[in-house]
Amino acid sequence: MASTASTAYDLTPLAFGYSQANLQEDVVRDILKSFLITDPWGQMTQLASRLGLVALPLNETFKGAALRRHRAAHVAHADTPQTDLAQYVKEALAIAIGFDTLLSRSLGCIRTHDQNYLAGRTPISSTSIKIRSIRNAGAVWKEFIEGRRKAVKVETDLSPLLTAARTRAISANDLLVQFGKRGEVVLWECN
Repeated sequence: MASTASTAYDLTPLAFGYSQANLQEDVVRDILKSFLITDPWGQMTQLASRLGLVALPLNETFKGAALRRHRAAHVAHADTPQTDLAQYVKEALAIAIGFDTLLSRSLGCIRTHDQNYLAGRTPISSTSIKIRSIRNAGAVWKEFIEGRRKAVKVETDLSPLLTAARTRAISANDLLVQFGKRGEVVLWECN
């Protein structure tokens, strides 16, 4: 069991979200806004929706998850249904993928010294992020690019497909998301 209660640690005041024990919805929003991402929760929701992970706005699911976590941590008789926990995992992954992708795209613009981005003329938007996904289809694995019905590549073995998809995703600056056999997110890589 891990806990910060007995371990001394210091967080730099230069870090985002350092001042609170529990991260709040507005802190997540403000972190992404500081990297020129307009409507951060809306952008994350759009990405998650395009991936088929959620239908509701992610800021609402974040608030709901925070309430459930608070209740479970501080109310002795709280009972969280198994289905809520399973849904929370899916929602947490959707938030993590959206946050990571948008922030990675912003950091990429900083690294390449994108003058339009740095001057605030080109904010980061989820619509500029193309999604490349790998999905299981019975006995085969298929690589898809968002907006195309036909698979880019089909393989019986996941390993060579994933290696080649990574190369293509890096080259095209795509978000790569691999789904498992049950449709769950297994990995994502932001480029």
